Amino acid sequence: MLVWWLAPPRSRWQGAGVACLCLALGGIAGELLVSKRNHALRGELLQRCRHLAAGLDRGDLAAHRNLPEDIGQPWGVRIHTRLLEARKSDPEVTYAYLMEHVGPAIVFPNGDDEPGTPDFTPLGTAYADIPPEMRQAVIEGRDFSLGPYVDHWGEFISVGTPVELSDQRRMTVALDVRAARWRTELLVWRLWPIAIGAAMAFVAVLLWSRGRALAATRVAVREAEAANHAKDAYLATVSHDLRNPLSGIIGMTGLLADSELTAQQREYVQLAHNSGQQLLTLVNELLDYARIEAGELALDRVQCPLRELVEDSVALLAPLATAKDVELNAIIERDVPEALIGDPDRIRQILHNLVGNAVKFTDEGEVVVRVTAGADAASGRVRLRIAVRDTGIGIDAATISRLFQPFAQGSDAGRRRGGTGLGLCIAQRIARALGGDVTVESTPGAGSTFTAVLLLDPDPQSPAVDGISSMRRGSRVLLGVVQPSLREGMSEALVALGLEPVVAADVMTAMAIVATAPPPAAAVIEAGWARDMLPALEAAGIPVGVVSARSAGGTQMLASRRTPVLLRPVRRESLLRLLGNLWGTRSSSTRRFAAVASGVEAGVAPRTPATTPVARSEDDYAPSVVDPPSPPAPALPPIATLAGGLLGGLRSGIDAVRDAARSGDLGTVRRAAQGLRSAAEPLRLTELADTCIALEVAASGGDQATVRDIAINLDDVRRRTQQAISEISRKQAGR
Repeated sequence: MLVWWLAPPRSRWQGAGVACLCLALGGIAGELLVSKRNHALRGELLQRCRHLAAGLDRGDLAAHRNLPEDIGQPWGVRIHTRLLEARKSDPEVTYAYLMEHVGPAIVFPNGDDEPGTPDFTPLGTAYADIPPEMRQAVIEGRDFSLGPYVDHWGEFISVGTPVELSDQRRMTVALDVRAARWRTELLVWRLWPIAIGAAMAFVAVLLWSRGRALAATRVAVREAEAANHAKDAYLATVSHDLRNPLSGIIGMTGLLADSELTAQQREYVQLAHNSGQQLLTLVNELLDYARIEAGELALDRVQCPLRELVEDSVALLAPLATAKDVELNAIIERDVPEALIGDPDRIRQILHNLVGNAVKFTDEGEVVVRVTAGADAASGRVRLRIAVRDTGIGIDAATISRLFQPFAQGSDAGRRRGGTGLGLCIAQRIARALGGDVTVESTPGAGSTFTAVLLLDPDPQSPAVDGISSMRRGSRVLLGVVQPSLREGMSEALVALGLEPVVAADVMTAMAIVATAPPPAAAVIEAGWARDMLPALEAAGIPVGVVSARSAGGTQMLASRRTPVLLRPVRRESLLRLLGNLWGTRSSSTRRFAAVASGVEAGVAPRTPATTPVARSEDDYAPSVVDPPSPPAPALPPIATLAGGLLGGLRSGIDAVRDAARSGDLGTVRRAAQGLRSAAEPLRLTELADTCIALEVAASGGDQATVRDIAINLDDVRRRTQQAISEISRKQAGR
């Protein structure tokens, strides 16, 4: 019944036929085995009978006369004992006895029964109900094997063999086995082939049914694969058709936001613009997930500039972190190779997902990206480890268990922050395709650490770091930075450049380092320390640059005072250029920058130390030692005139920057950015001025990727700048 139930309806009768066939084969095999075993048992019993006959003394047998007075005679006792031993030594034997043909009767000369037992047969007793076949065999003096037959002692199987005596007499030695024992043994031999046949029938029916089910499953799988391919083709077609109108919606709403709108209209347009961008992100993630599920995740094997990938990902998300007042830094340890062989686009995708999530779910504190590398003994490849640690909301254990599932999002807070729930799933699938994995450790309320481990091949042509001249190698550089992660990242970069960092976490420690002999060869300090540190640094003749956030106040003034500015997050190439300008050298890097422009980080010429100190007021955010006196500056035009001029040329200036960035003309980008900055600084338009500084920095260093990244967001900067200019104009008109 179980087999019948397991089999599907279409194959039940076929399965029943297979089961009957197996059972029939088992029955036939059982009968063959029984026949063979019966013959073997009879042969074994006859062989034992012959062995017994050979062991009997023929002189003792000849002395028997089948008379009662022979009982107790020595020869009779010896024969009786031998027969008794034969029965007891073989558990299959029930009786061992002698038969002799005397006149017309068959009598018992001796047996193994003890006198007084129920089965005892006295000497000379005639065997009245002897089977005819046995009688004939005894008379003729030949072997016999009979049974089963029934006499008054029971049902038996009997074998016998003749013994020739010296006086021409003949006796027959016989052994009996009870038919019940014989049938039991043969039944076992008959049943176990039948049982095997039944088991084979069950297995056969089960395999038959499962085979039919598997065949149906294979058909369903083929149909599903065909449907999946059709879905992928449909998604590819629809994605193309979706991206074009989405790009049009995003572009047109951006242009509409630049036009003259009321506050309510601008809010509606901005909402539509943001929704279009979110929808485009969703479409891209769904397509990536569809490719991964279809097994079409293609991986390139090209040179991956690791530092560039990490620094680009951090720089791209820096504006979002800065807007939330979250510190975002990267620490790339010195033993990380400059390049490995892998898929840079997929590694960049992993970085963007992990760092973007960390920034999204961190409202205060910091996000730190730490990159380490080591040899993988099992595969002989390089084990790259990217750990992204944040001080955000954290994740509980229940959420972690489903965090990497498709479309899974964390808490309600996570859903409120947006996203499709596919980013981490895609990142983990890509990492596993690269031989690694993505894991997470988190404590609710204490932040999280996402770790991506990738197995990449070493690059035999990995470029070497050679950015500092041999004369400057080993020089001590004062690093005055408050944030520990930024300090550690810059220290690792200085060591990789062949320099010795001397770190200070506060102004007093930095001042003590400046006073040591010999003093550091250069100094990079926090922008907030400039007022306290610059006089001492100038007096000691130590060239100095400052590190500042993109939105930090005072960046323009430091730039106007010709003090080099290093924008955060810090790139190693930017640090190299800064030191090259401080030392008046042209540093080079074999990886990305063939030569560094002579301009400083802010896009102005290097500061030339002066010998004449000029007193500054307490509120002046500038060093106490400045350039030689310059001619008096001409009087500035009225604020309204400046605002109107900038408003009229803002669109054309930003369009010029965007077109030049698209074509790779970095010289035009730098000049256009300088023009916009010169117009923005008198009006104290901080965001536009900072953006222009960043463009000048990237353009001066040949950093096309950063220029393009900044140019993408220029429409938003322009819109907010137009609002600020309109506010300035209204205030001026109200005076």
